[in-house]
Amino acid sequence: MRVILHSLERSGAVAGRCVVEQERFEAEVASQSSPQLAHHVILIDRSSSMSAVMSDLYHRLHKLLVLEEFQDAQVHISLLSYAAQGDLITHCEREPLGVLMAREDERLEELKELQGEGKTCISQALERAISLCVEGEPTAISLHSDGFASDPSYAAERARLIQLVEALSAHPSLKVTLNTIAHARQSDFALLSTLAQLGRGRCVVAEDVRAVYEALHHTTALIAQPHATPYPLEHEGLWLIYSRADRQVLSGEGAQLIEGFGATSARTLLRFTELQEGEEAPEGVSVVSGATLKGRELAVALSLAALKAGDLNTAKRALLSSASAPLINTHLNALSAHELGQMAHELERALLSGRLADDPTLDLTSLPARPSVLEVMSTLHRHRASVTFDLQALNSLYERRALPRRSADPLAPLSEEHEANEQALSEQGAPSYRARRREGALTSLAFARLNHTTATLNLTLQSPAELINSDEEVIHEVAGVSLDDLQRFNSYTVVSDGRLHLPSLPLFVSDDRLLDELLELGALSTRPALNEPFSLSLSRLPLMSDSAFEGLSTLGGPARPLDGLFKTLARARFLRSALNAMLKDRASGLSLEQREALASIGVSERGFLSPPTTLDQERFEALRDEGSLKRAVRYEISLGNDELLSLTRLPSANAYLHAQYLVHQEGGALERPQLSDLYDLQLEVSERPKTRSTPIQRLLKPVLEAILGEPEAQSQLWADLAELGVSDERLAVALPCFQGSAWRRDTPETRNILSALRDELHEVINERFMRDLSPIVFSLGCNGMIPRHLKGLTLTPAQLKEERPQLSMTEAEEEGVFIKVGEREVLSVTTALVSWWGRS
Repeated sequence: MRVILHSLERSGAVAGRCVVEQERFEAEVASQSSPQLAHHVILIDRSSSMSAVMSDLYHRLHKLLVLEEFQDAQVHISLLSYAAQGDLITHCEREPLGVLMAREDERLEELKELQGEGKTCISQALERAISLCVEGEPTAISLHSDGFASDPSYAAERARLIQLVEALSAHPSLKVTLNTIAHARQSDFALLSTLAQLGRGRCVVAEDVRAVYEALHHTTALIAQPHATPYPLEHEGLWLIYSRADRQVLSGEGAQLIEGFGATSARTLLRFTELQEGEEAPEGVSVVSGATLKGRELAVALSLAALKAGDLNTAKRALLSSASAPLINTHLNALSAHELGQMAHELERALLSGRLADDPTLDLTSLPARPSVLEVMSTLHRHRASVTFDLQALNSLYERRALPRRSADPLAPLSEEHEANEQALSEQGAPSYRARRREGALTSLAFARLNHTTATLNLTLQSPAELINSDEEVIHEVAGVSLDDLQRFNSYTVVSDGRLHLPSLPLFVSDDRLLDELLELGALSTRPALNEPFSLSLSRLPLMSDSAFEGLSTLGGPARPLDGLFKTLARARFLRSALNAMLKDRASGLSLEQREALASIGVSERGFLSPPTTLDQERFEALRDEGSLKRAVRYEISLGNDELLSLTRLPSANAYLHAQYLVHQEGGALERPQLSDLYDLQLEVSERPKTRSTPIQRLLKPVLEAILGEPEAQSQLWADLAELGVSDERLAVALPCFQGSAWRRDTPETRNILSALRDELHEVINERFMRDLSPIVFSLGCNGMIPRHLKGLTLTPAQLKEERPQLSMTEAEEEGVFIKVGEREVLSVTTALVSWWGRS
């Protein structure tokens, strides 16, 4: 059967059309009359990150194995546990299940005593499991883990695991299925799902005993029965095959040998081919609406297949086409690895159970489009002057993700640690100060911005503060500098790694224009009163808009939206660094003694309270040892080109000046010249002789030449700044400061012009990131899943090095993935394991 699945319209936009070819395989005649010997290898993660679930895992496994004993006691069990490299334990090997479950068996009791400890090396367990497989014997491997393969490194382990599973699946005489069971909310679904898909198995999120039981029961039941004849699939598109009798779903893309289904069970094969806009449907193909039961089942199948292939855009469109209210309400906004794991699990359940006929449906054509969290936060940022917050209510809602820190300064921060800090400082004979928010002061919005390399959205609030001494007296002045306008900042992570940490924002708005925009976006259903408290809900909003997914889909296409962006951003950021260096210690007009006095109490020369803190190593180690630290893989995405892989490689302006130029005075050259030294007009600047041409020099030299008065370089730099978005008016006012290096005369007027240029440059750089790069960083960084259409442009470090031998790579990049997204531009995707402690 060949049909066209029409996606439903939502807010007037057609989500797409897809040709679905369906083929049904009837049950075969069993090839054997008696059960064959089968083998189930269970691999248990006992690393430190599994500490919180080790006890539950033992009890679950024990109960499930008891139930399985009644089903088929002849299945042989191998039971292994693993942690860091070399810490593999074989508890039993090829033991009949009936023997293993005998009363008082000490091998199962060993599991009860296991404690989470050490790093995670999954590959050693998988290698051992593969060595236990016997040709022709049905074998299942169940990998229990939180998914964070960290030893010797995350990237090395991931590569090794994929290599092992690919080799296992390609072995012609081994009948092995690999299932993965994720046991923590922060599990690496991207890795565990990939391993299960390559191993012709399932990835299960262990939300409850039922989910784990279904996975284990499916495994033991399937390997103990005759298998269907392998089916060679020759197709370039996306496909999915499922059997409700076996409760088995497999999906993939391209040619593959499909096996692992029971011989006595019927299977349904679906192959999907998306029709492009304006493309005519093939003859003889009927149309199926997503509103019909058949269309809904096909939509769920397509959503599941696309999700497992990393195509989130198609997966979300197909989910909408299913019209299933439970599935859409629960999973439409899924973006983190954990949420996508739950979505895949529920889609699979819905497809296999046949429950879609009973699901209530949604009429999506009548629903207004909801704004994304990113759109709402961007709107608040634009109107930040009219936004204030209820800080106490905000703190009560916030799911904090942080490591324990302590003050490293005589000034104690606003925290519960104040009394301990004050006592310790008194013992040291140091003056004791503490900070507090000024009574009755409002907390305003300073910034709401996306991180430039990770899927993190930060909210920074600003409050008037005051310093008080041990006698509870307010300190109004330090070294002749007034502290009456002191400001304190509080930072909050609204979104990180695809998770929302603030379900709502308790705030006040003083401008009707902001309320108008929020109502027009759909972020508000009713209009609150000006200057009255209300709660702006974020929990029901998608983190990203559909347009962000669409923007990702243009990468690698003919439009090449990122072409030339690396050079523009690199030069603009370098100029911003130069302006900071030129204005250092001068913009405020304070003396050196005054700046040092302010720094000693944690106050910047601009009146910002920022006491430095350090990691509380003792508390950190205690939390780590007790297993209270949570861990996750963080994906970092950087824009580079064929010579430099990241903007973070760029040196500061002062470092570049020192490396490439000599600054002469009467007694000779300065040892470490700074741009601020050049206010001395007696100093002369010249290029260092015989400097080697490097990518950084070729990129940044025109910027420094423009700063030093070179007309041609100024013309080139001003064109870059105009393209970036700096206003013509700002450029016209700033240009005379650089002609003939007029800025070196250091007048108040020049300092004001440079300061205004720096501030506008900071804004337009962030706006350009928000428009062209941050949505891409955010969508890739939430879960690390590279979309299907980009996989043909993906290179390993070795492949990129072969293609561009002039590139140098960091240790993280040597283990990363690279995506060619333009003529010269490349995105690097690297990983790091991060830890935190908090309510999240």
